[in-house]
Amino acid sequence: MFATLILGTHGVRNPSVSEGSPGTAVKDLMSADPATLDETDSVATALNKMSMGRYRHIPIRKADGTYSVTSIKHVIKYIAKAEW
Repeated sequence: MFATLILGTHGVRNPSVSEGSPGTAVKDLMSADPATLDETDSVATALNKMSMGRYRHIPIRKADGTYSVTSIKHVIKYIAKAEW
């Protein structure tokens, strides 16, 4: 349901640390326990969780246990393209 993208600096805890800097651990950039969505969650659930939490990006847990990340931009684009 959601497009996959790579998390950029908007979703990092410490934007002063450049992503990809040598020796920078993921734990120094990301929240320890981020809110997530399941791939079966509705678009309304995603929009609500992202707006209430003020998230621009959120991880999506897939059925096989892997994760992807989506952005509010992708959620809004999905809504705009939907045929109502």
